[in-house]
Amino acid sequence: MSLPEEQALPLYVPLLEYLYGRPVSVNMPLWFIACLFAMQCIFYWFKYLNRSIAILILFLLPFLPLLIDMSHSPWMLDGVCDAIPFYGIACLFKREFLLFIENKKRFLFGFTSLIISILFFIAMKNITNEYLNIPFYLIFNFSLILLVVTVIKTMTDKFGIHPLIKYMVPNTIIILACHTYIIRLADIFITRILNLSPNFYDGNLMFKISLTIFTMVLMLVPIYVINRYFPFIVGKGRLFESKTQK
Repeated sequence: MSLPEEQALPLYVPLLEYLYGRPVSVNMPLWFIACLFAMQCIFYWFKYLNRSIAILILFLLPFLPLLIDMSHSPWMLDGVCDAIPFYGIACLFKREFLLFIENKKRFLFGFTSLIISILFFIAMKNITNEYLNIPFYLIFNFSLILLVVTVIKTMTDKFGIHPLIKYMVPNTIIILACHTYIIRLADIFITRILNLSPNFYDGNLMFKISLTIFTMVLMLVPIYVINRYFPFIVGKGRLFESKTQK
């Protein structure tokens, strides 16, 4: 929810922040869209590099914010440096990643990833050196990603994919663009209409899970409206198709 001091800001302040790519007022989660846009623009140039060199640069970039103050950089470049190794490795090793998902030995990798994640999570709590913490952070998160992928693949093989998930997966762009607004609407409904305090979320895990599910259900509204009436916004529809075919 917006704080009283944020509501008192002139309208142009959050707009200028968004144009600069560091939205911190009123709706701070929008930083994710700015960060993702900048990351995609930067990674575009990696396709011209040898894969080994690209990997080396990807794993060096998280150290850059420790050497240069990037806390006020445009388009969340500090966040880009932290996140781009995961985005880059997924793109560079897309074929290998798909083979891993289908590999019958993925259970062994998943169990190994679980052990590594636990060990490195414990280790990170005792590391005070910022430079040493980065490789531990990377290993922990890569292991966690492999673990989550293994669990999801196992569940889909056993139970299949729900039609609702199949419907939402091709609409991730719409979800990325609209989810913060939907969360805000859900937040207003819960705290104002139900007369709950903003700190009601604290320590209430089941409520947070329920809010997440409720938000994803509400996402069906913008997905339907955009696909049905404004498909050109996400590059769909006859107008876009006719231009790309020329």
